[in-house]
Amino acid sequence: MNITLTDYEKSVLKNWKKKHREVYLMKKFIHWYKAEINISQRDCHQRLNQFLIENEYKPKKSYTSVFHLWHESFTPLEMKS
Repeated sequence: MNITLTDYEKSVLKNWKKKHREVYLMKKFIHWYKAEINISQRDCHQRLNQFLIENEYKPKKSYTSVFHLWHESFTPLEMKS
């Protein structure tokens, strides 16, 4: 999975609470998944869990977290000009 954080994202996220960082990463992953793979929400859930484990977060037991975030918009953190 080719999901990396920019230096700016890292600098902003380090000041966020762990749960907020986790949600941001989940949204970023789901946005990437829908653009690159888009097989099913269940497949996304399985891959998301793998991604979360690799980033030292607990995997999600139910795919409802993917279901709820699937239709939410994702706005990446970007430096303001």
